[in-house]
Amino acid sequence: MRLIWIVLCAMLYGGCTHGVFSRPSLRLHYQSALPQVALQKNLLLQAPQITFLQDFIPHYYQRKYAQALQKDGTTLLAHLGYPPAPHAPSAFLKGQVHLAFEPTPPTLKETKAMLKASGNEYVDPARVLRMLRAQSTLTLQCTQQIGFPCGVQVRVQVLEPIWRANPLDSDPNVQATDAQRYNTTLIETLNKLYQQSLHALEAQIHPKKE
Repeated sequence: MRLIWIVLCAMLYGGCTHGVFSRPSLRLHYQSALPQVALQKNLLLQAPQITFLQDFIPHYYQRKYAQALQKDGTTLLAHLGYPPAPHAPSAFLKGQVHLAFEPTPPTLKETKAMLKASGNEYVDPARVLRMLRAQSTLTLQCTQQIGFPCGVQVRVQVLEPIWRANPLDSDPNVQATDAQRYNTTLIETLNKLYQQSLHALEAQIHPKKE
């Protein structure tokens, strides 16, 4: 019996220290899995111009999102053959982020199908209160007419569930409020939107094989 308690305590300790019960956080980092591309031309990426169309997105999240876009955007462009240089033409990412709450479909079967289509098939449809749909438009604009990749534009959208109660992998000792559950969904939505936006941008800029 003592051995069982030791194992249970170790599992709980590991869960608390390794993120099983940790609170969600912004994970705004993108790293390309593609091989390095030879030099195409130099581009100097400036601060992005991102418009968030909802007041309920905290300014701290907005600032972190924009900062991450400039940092990872610079790294991604360099990886794709467009590294920065002191006197290179300037470019910047311009876009919009739009979020909207949506009701779930009238039946659990339809909700389950929606969850599967949005990559959330692990979620029990009976535990979903509402959905949060996020759409992003991102364009690489340049201050000079230098051709490709300037003008490249991508559009992505994600759909995330808002739970009626705590997720199954959350701390059972903590009863989340409505505000906390909405915030959890907002964070996960921004994380996915960020990843998919840069992945789509990479796919558009990466040289295609003939």
